[in-house]
Amino acid sequence: NEGGRDWSYHSYRNSNIENYQKTINYLAEKEFFIFRMGKGVEKTIDASHTRVIDYANSVDRSDFLDIFLFANSHFTIGSEAGIITSALAYRAPFVSPNVSAIETFQTWHDNILVILKKHWLKDQKRFMTFGEIFKCGAGLFLRTEQYKKMGIELVENTPEEILNVSIEMQERINGSWETNEEYEFLQKEFWKIFPKSKWHGKIKSRIGSEFLKQNKNLLGL
Repeated sequence: NEGGRDWSYHSYRNSNIENYQKTINYLAEKEFFIFRMGKGVEKTIDASHTRVIDYANSVDRSDFLDIFLFANSHFTIGSEAGIITSALAYRAPFVSPNVSAIETFQTWHDNILVILKKHWLKDQKRFMTFGEIFKCGAGLFLRTEQYKKMGIELVENTPEEILNVSIEMQERINGSWETNEEYEFLQKEFWKIFPKSKWHGKIKSRIGSEFLKQNKNLLGL
C-alpha cells in the first residue's frame, strides 16, 4: 500500500521477474547490456554477469535516467507496468510479455511483439480460448476482482516463451528473422477473431510467432 493507497485492484498485472532471468542471461551473452528498470520493486535479480545491471535497486536510479535509458535502448522488454509508457513514447522496439487484458495492448505500435497470459478457468480446469476471452468480456478486464469473480486464474508466460519472443524481436531488428507460412497463418487467425472496438484503429502490432505456434489450441485450432 504505497502512500496509504491500496493498489491491489491491479495486481493482475504483476509478473515474476525470475521468469525473465533466462532472457537476461541470453542477451548478456550476446553482448547486450541489460538494465532492469523499475522503482520500489519486490525482488532483486541475478546481476552477477558484468553486463546485467539491477538498476531498479541501484543508488544511481533517477527519474532522468529512467527516461534516458528508455529513449536510448536497443529494445525494451516490459509488461503492463506504467513505466513502459516511457518506452512507448519513443516508439522504440518493444517486447510485451504477460499481457493480461488482451484486448487493450498497443496495437498502434508497428514495432511491438506481444505474448499473452493464459486464462485458466478454475471450475472447469481448462484454459479459455482467445475467442472465449473476447466473447465474455475478459479481454477488457482492468481490475483484479473482475478476474476473480469470473473464476479466472491468470497464468504467466514461461521463461521459454519470454526468451522466444525476445529472440524474435532481436532477429527482426538485425534483419535475420525468417517467417514461414505457419507463422503467418496463425497471425492472421488471431487478428481474424480480435474484436474491432474503440480501443483500436489500424492494427500494426504482432503476436509472438512461436507463442502462437505453441498455443494453437487457444486459437481454437
